[in-house]
Amino acid sequence: MVFQIVHETRSRLRLRAHFLCDPAFDETYLEDYLGAMEDVTAVRVNAMACSLSVHFTGGEPAKVRILQSLESLPMEVLGEEMEPAQQTDMGDVYRGGAMVLLTFLLPHRLVPVLSWISCFPLVWGGVSTLVKQGLKVEVLDATAVTLSLLRRDYLTANAINFLLTLGEYLQDSTERKSHRLLRQLLKPPVDKTWINLDGQEVEVEVKSLRVGDLIIGHTGELMPVDGTVVSGDALANQSAITGEYVPVHLQPGSQVLAGSVLEEGHITYQAERVGAETTMARIGKFITTAIQRPAPYQRESEALADQLVPLTFGLGTGVFALTRNVQKTAGVFCVDYSCALKLSAPIALRASMYRAATEGILVRDGRSWEKLSKVTTFVFDKTGTLTERSLQLSEIIPLDGASSEERILSLAATAEAPYNHPLSQALSQEAARRGVPLLPRSLAEYIVAHGVSSIIAGKKILVGSRHFLEDDEGINCLPADVPEQELYKSGNNILYIAEEGKLIGLLALNETVRPEAKDTIKNLKDLGARRIIMLTGDNRQAAQAIGQKLGIDEVKWEFLPEEKGGFINSLKKEGEIVAFIGDGANDAPGLICADVGICLREGSSLARETASVLLQKDDLRPLPWAYSFSKQTISYTRENFYLATGLNSAILVLALLGRISPLVTSIFHNSITVGILMRSLSLSGEERK
Repeated sequence: MVFQIVHETRSRLRLRAHFLCDPAFDETYLEDYLGAMEDVTAVRVNAMACSLSVHFTGGEPAKVRILQSLESLPMEVLGEEMEPAQQTDMGDVYRGGAMVLLTFLLPHRLVPVLSWISCFPLVWGGVSTLVKQGLKVEVLDATAVTLSLLRRDYLTANAINFLLTLGEYLQDSTERKSHRLLRQLLKPPVDKTWINLDGQEVEVEVKSLRVGDLIIGHTGELMPVDGTVVSGDALANQSAITGEYVPVHLQPGSQVLAGSVLEEGHITYQAERVGAETTMARIGKFITTAIQRPAPYQRESEALADQLVPLTFGLGTGVFALTRNVQKTAGVFCVDYSCALKLSAPIALRASMYRAATEGILVRDGRSWEKLSKVTTFVFDKTGTLTERSLQLSEIIPLDGASSEERILSLAATAEAPYNHPLSQALSQEAARRGVPLLPRSLAEYIVAHGVSSIIAGKKILVGSRHFLEDDEGINCLPADVPEQELYKSGNNILYIAEEGKLIGLLALNETVRPEAKDTIKNLKDLGARRIIMLTGDNRQAAQAIGQKLGIDEVKWEFLPEEKGGFINSLKKEGEIVAFIGDGANDAPGLICADVGICLREGSSLARETASVLLQKDDLRPLPWAYSFSKQTISYTRENFYLATGLNSAILVLALLGRISPLVTSIFHNSITVGILMRSLSLSGEERK
């Protein structure tokens, strides 16, 4: 959203933006949005003057943060009616069509006067555009109509005026529909909701909700904010957010997404993200930014369209100078490249973004969408991206000749039970699955990054890394040498367990590879990706085991988080267009440096904020689809470009040769423009519904 700085001091900004005057604008939301910023002390909106005043502390850095926030306002600040202004309505179209009919029906002496009156807005618009902006399409249209009026060809003048008005109406309608498609994703779920207030069920305004409020959800209701279920049981349809139409079971501890619908059941959940922080608001931020930042190809099309207007004007002028044929000249002026070239790219972008969003893929901007279509190298972080976020126990190896697998598991699970980390969770889950009981424990000590020391049944039990047992506790671990190598080759993590100073066994745990990961890698290669690379902090053997299982081309092991950005930059210097897929805060350098940063839904907040593409499902399967569809989108825009230039050029040649009249030229040109725009809009996939 564009704000103009009208006046500023060290502690105050006064800005102006045209949408602040719109009746649909929510000034309370904007004041709350800015007022929540740390450095902002006061905010005041003057809707009558279309201005905004912001008082702040913190000097220049605070000013920069405020302006950056205003550039990416969530769509919640806009009312439902806030769409591109419709400059042409059906009334204009009806009047233009009526004037064409009246040309045949009215007395001849009235036709000239009414024709000039009817065409005057178009002619005056051309004059105004010439003075203010130079040679644009409006000048061509006005010239063509004026020439027809001057040569007293009123039927042609009125018909061209009608066709131009009809064409503008259809173009405006198409553009508005592309906006509405996106707004369907951004519409605030509800205005009011029910909360538990001191044991009473009370209806409140959604905008008044605060973090920690207990929200009550009933069957059939939309959930207004994100949160966690504290009580109840329900089935929720989250398709508007994730694209997944299978209902999700919500129970205590489950996450609730704003915009989901309770199909069955009743829950109470605690609000965690409200206002601009909800899932729906973040979607709005993605899409708003995308609309405001055009793709490079879109900018190129617009630039070329503007360059072609003087060429068309020059050709028309040349034709008149050589032939003195006003009809041929008017026919040339009726050919306009710019409408189709300028509008087809943004409409295709919006339509494809809508389709992608319904498939659970959010794209931050047009540049990222275009870049994704050209990616040559996909770089994956391993943990949490190619693998699940949990470990599972894969093997237990007794080493003392006396302990059974069940006893070793019971001791290890008992020692690890007090601690909530992936290793202890995997042991507890496996013990429960096997029905192995936990034992009484009198003392437990957790040594960070090493292991656990515990007293179980009067004996000292150590569970942890080889370094912990061998170097810190002086336990002989040589019996583990042979099995250890085999376990590492299979990509396992190893826990060592000792009892009373003697090594009694090994526990192998591994990450579960995502079930869709292998097919995802294969599909990306089939679609044209040249290189697939995996980065991991694991050792060489574990990393290579995962890479081989998934069919990955290159594996980089023992990789530090701070090295990811440098590695991505080195690939770009080699000429690769790089997409990086990660989910953790430590992946942020890679996500920022990549041409396209991609994050899964369950990624950290920092990863989601720095990514340019967000997968709304915790699933890699949409990635190949997004790669393919981005290629299709860019292909459509290029095809539309060639169709627009080729067909309009053919019409131009026919007009130059005098084979078609200005009226026929206008019919052909407008038909081509509307057809190309509708073709762009078809990317939304709405025709499937």
